[in-house]
Amino acid sequence: MADLPKPKAILFDWDDTITHNWWRVFQSINKTLLYMGYEEFSEEEANERLGASGRDIFPVLFGERAEEGSDAYYKFLDQISDKSIKPLTGAVEAVRSLASETNIYLGVVSSKRGHKLREEVSELKLNNCFSSIIGSGDAVADKPARESVEMALKNSNVRPSPEVWFVGDSHTDMQCAYNNNCTAVLIETKTPPDHMLKYSLPHLRFKNCSDLTSYIFNNFFKE
Repeated sequence: MADLPKPKAILFDWDDTITHNWWRVFQSINKTLLYMGYEEFSEEEANERLGASGRDIFPVLFGERAEEGSDAYYKFLDQISDKSIKPLTGAVEAVRSLASETNIYLGVVSSKRGHKLREEVSELKLNNCFSSIIGSGDAVADKPARESVEMALKNSNVRPSPEVWFVGDSHTDMQCAYNNNCTAVLIETKTPPDHMLKYSLPHLRFKNCSDLTSYIFNNFFKE
């Protein structure tokens, strides 16, 4: 493990870092591609090409038909019958432990639509754990842009630096950490291909949020 400063703030990605959601995204984007007249993505291709917010991805995928593609994607996403939010094993407990037993500023920065993100955080009863919950459309520019992180830290006394740990599962999350001079922490839910991390190698890697929390307590909060 790298020798890193004690975190003053931790910003979490949401989908596939705290909750299990990749299957919804993968299913919905492939339905959208077929609807728009394109071939489906393999899971490997989807893992490489997705991760940013819809307002950044759809213009790249569909050009002038971006709005049509966006509407179709969210329609397919909303049609999925299983609406329950499934947290990854130990993730909710890990966040609650950090919130209750440390003075670390906690936030969420996600590519999910802001209103939907806040609904899900509320459903898992994590509102009181996070001081900021920033989704797509909330800031002038979405993750991995600097504006999303700056907005998440706006009400803290912490500025983007290595003392801010950005925790996520995708190459977009690692890019976001690097764009903001933050410590990049990869949760290995679906590890990005090595070439996607070439210029944004994680400073730390963990199998899940429970292991991350254990590392923080063992290294920075020993009695």
